[in-house]
Amino acid sequence: MALENLNRIEESPLSVKSMSTASLESSPSVVSLGSRPISFSMEDHMPPIDIAQVKLSYKSAMQLLVTKFSKEEQSTELFEMATRLGRELQRSGRDEEALAYFRKALFMKNKTITEEPRRVQKMFAGILFDIGVIHARAKRHVDNLNQVKALQAFQMCLDFRLLVFGTDHPTVASAFFNLASVHATLGDLESAENLLLEALAILQFNCPQKSHLRHVWIALGKVQKSLGEVAESKSSLEEASSLGTDFLS
Repeated sequence: MALENLNRIEESPLSVKSMSTASLESSPSVVSLGSRPISFSMEDHMPPIDIAQVKLSYKSAMQLLVTKFSKEEQSTELFEMATRLGRELQRSGRDEEALAYFRKALFMKNKTITEEPRRVQKMFAGILFDIGVIHARAKRHVDNLNQVKALQAFQMCLDFRLLVFGTDHPTVASAFFNLASVHATLGDLESAENLLLEALAILQFNCPQKSHLRHVWIALGKVQKSLGEVAESKSSLEEASSLGTDFLS
């Protein structure tokens, strides 16, 4: 993956600047698909850790690994530490600190990620997912920069997961869904609808929990209703209802 692609998430490139307030106001409508991004796979999650302990371990590792391990081993060890610490900071609501560690981790593996072990690739994709989550849930600025950054992160996550995991993995469905959610928030309902259909195509055959499939049917029904696709919306919500009604209230 090119280094400049990672920079796009944290800087203000042309694609972000062009998403002006005026262009957003001209969107046909804005639809919320949920209160927060969701995951359809446990691979997006890591068990809780102690922040203070990991910070101490990270600082110690930074000093010890330089002399005790090769660059490759050093990079992997520090990559995993930075990722774990970033995710625990994220869980604690310390998003800016989390982003700093996520950026460190991404830059450690950016040039070699396609050659790394599967375990490292999963973590790398998870970092892109987490960056998207942080920006998607951030308070919106006037120009919606956080939503556009979320869009970029989820798109990169999707591209990478398709490359590494193929087209039928639940984590790919997660990326499709969360990308659709941001498109809907920005008013691009046609793109949101297409992405949700892609998520459904995966989850109908490879779905860890039926609640995940229900989430997507409901989201699709909302988008279709806003697009004026009344019959399609009714059909989607009926599909959701057939899987349970707790999300329809």
